[in-house]
Amino acid sequence: MSKISLLAEIKRKSADLPRYVEVAEKILEPWNLEGTTPIEVQLEGGEPIRRSLKRWGKGRPVWFFELTNPICKKAGVDTGDTVEFTLALADNSIAAEIEAILKTNLQAQINWDEMSASKQRMFNEIVLDGKKAETHERRARKALGLD
Repeated sequence: MSKISLLAEIKRKSADLPRYVEVAEKILEPWNLEGTTPIEVQLEGGEPIRRSLKRWGKGRPVWFFELTNPICKKAGVDTGDTVEFTLALADNSIAAEIEAILKTNLQAQINWDEMSASKQRMFNEIVLDGKKAETHERRARKALGLD
């Protein structure tokens, strides 16, 4: 998997919205992206974090990913800072906890199949974002409508 490195400014439209980083579409051409894509982002050599790379829309040739307050605080960065980022495509397979439930629970499978691809991706990311196995399990059950 190829990695993309870039220097980019951390932006924010207002204090009540998350920070974000814009990435020019041209930089992402090697990846042949079609829609929202899970990526791993490293801020200046720190630990990789999972984010969703999204097309900006409105005809702009730009994609973006968001940075939460805890991510910025941990990295010691803020709005207006120009930061070195390394991006890599993330494994976008379904979380093991979701897979296990889908194999054994027909209602969960029905619920999953009724979700749009974007909703499936969102729930998968929520499950994978947990730090502990029990958090993954609890979030998977909730996402599949079992709790």
